[in-house]
Amino acid sequence: MNSTNLNNSDLSDANLSNAQLMKANLVNTKFVEANLKKANLSEASIKGAELKLADFNQTNFAHASLHDVNLTAADLSQTNFAHASLHNVNLTAANLSQADLKNVRNFSAINLNGANLTRENLVGLYLNYNQKLRGVNLSKAKLCGTDLSKSNLSNANLTLADLRGANLSSINLENANLKEANITGTNFGEGNNKANLKGATMPDGSTHE
Repeated sequence: MNSTNLNNSDLSDANLSNAQLMKANLVNTKFVEANLKKANLSEASIKGAELKLADFNQTNFAHASLHDVNLTAADLSQTNFAHASLHNVNLTAANLSQADLKNVRNFSAINLNGANLTRENLVGLYLNYNQKLRGVNLSKAKLCGTDLSKSNLSNANLTLADLRGANLSSINLENANLKEANITGTNFGEGNNKANLKGATMPDGSTHE
């Protein structure tokens, strides 16, 4: 199925595990609750697609373009997004555990509210105020040097996360859990740019007032 044109197709509930969809055109395509486990979608053009609740476990999205895509509650665990472009993607409650997001070319206007990024390697990723991260699970995530300034991580789970050298200025961490997180060299901002840590559980287990 290389270079396949599936524009405007409805493949909801379809079983496409291991499908070869390299360079496929998937504009306004529906894959609601479809099984695309281990599928190859590298270099695919995915725009305006409805992919909620789909199974993309171990799927290859390398060099793919995902714009205006709905991936709400999708299983994206162990998925490869290397060098992919993600813009205005809804990842609310999606499972991104152990997904490869390193070297993503574009990561803007992303909704990660309630998403699972456990053990995720996000070193150096720019997750600024465009990202919605409320209630996201970033436990044991690697966030060294990551720019999270102005993001909303209220109620986020950052237990055991590696935040060394991360920029957390002007961030909202209200009621977030930072227990046992590594905050060596982390920038929490000063003055008007100071992070909001109201009710947050700090690395030592204390609650910030």
